[in-house]
Amino acid sequence: MNEINQLVLDCMARVLRINQTTDADIFFYYSPHVDCIEINGYKKGYYNSPANKDGRPIVDYLPLGNTTTGMLCIANKDSEEKLRQLLSSLDALEKELINAK
Repeated sequence: MNEINQLVLDCMARVLRINQTTDADIFFYYSPHVDCIEINGYKKGYYNSPANKDGRPIVDYLPLGNTTTGMLCIANKDSEEKLRQLLSSLDALEKELINAK
C-alpha cells in the first residue's frame, strides 16, 4: 500500500506542476471515504477549450477512461499498474504541452 500511496502523491505533484507551468487545467480528486481518485481536465485551459452546445467547455483529458468522471479505485489489485500508467500519461501530457508553446 505504501507504493500506491507514493504513486498517488507523485500523480498529484505532477498535476500541480502541469497546472502551474502550462495553460492546462487538470483536476485531481482523492476521496479517502471510497479510496478512489478522479482525474480529468482541459489541455488548453478551462476558458480556452471548445464548448459544447450548452456553452460548457469540453473535457479533453481523460486518462482513466472515456467517462466524464475518470475514476480509479486504488484499493483494487491492479491499481498500482494503472497508477503507473497514469503517471506516464501525465509525463506525456506535460511534454506535449511544453512543446506546444
